Amino acid sequence: MDTKEFRKWAHRFADWIADYYEQLIGESSEGNCLYILLGEADEAALESSLKQVSGFYSFTNDRTYWNGAFSTMLSSIEISTYLCLGLSFVMAMLVLLNLNVMFINEKKRELIVMRINGFGRADAKRYIYRDNIVLTSLGIFLGVAVGIGLGIIVLINLERKGDNTYLAPSLIACLIGTASSALFALITNIIALRRVDKLKMSDIGKV
Repeated sequence: MDTKEFRKWAHRFADWIADYYEQLIGESSEGNCLYILLGEADEAALESSLKQVSGFYSFTNDRTYWNGAFSTMLSSIEISTYLCLGLSFVMAMLVLLNLNVMFINEKKRELIVMRINGFGRADAKRYIYRDNIVLTSLGIFLGVAVGIGLGIIVLINLERKGDNTYLAPSLIACLIGTASSALFALITNIIALRRVDKLKMSDIGKV
């Protein structure tokens, strides 16, 4: 989140707090604290200037504390992300490959009949591909949507007091996830479709 967006968010939040305070207490709120984006400014010079302001009490720089807290939260998020990616890779390999093999076994009679009627191996594979492409596409789009929701839930639960994580999903990340999922599904399909090459005409009576 850049400085401009942060200021807009902070002003909206401050207005909401003031309105809520007035509704709850019945009196207008009076601010007694300032949050300052220090940036590259000289901390000592800023504190010296603030001491000239009437009603000034103290100046505290929490940057080190919040940077440390954010780094800790970020480390937890990275560990969770890598763990989820590893588990999803293993599960996808096992589940997708197993489902593709089961699907080909269910279509075994139809594939053999196609071969008997003069269709080549490429035609039989395209027959399998058409169904797999539709099902894989639905699974990818649904998976991206569910992944965005789960990601937001994880970030919210990992946030510490005072943290403000940018929760809007990244379009580039979604496109990368979609492309990598499609590539992975293609690889598992190619592995499973090797069973089509092993089909024999004599197996028609066994299915």
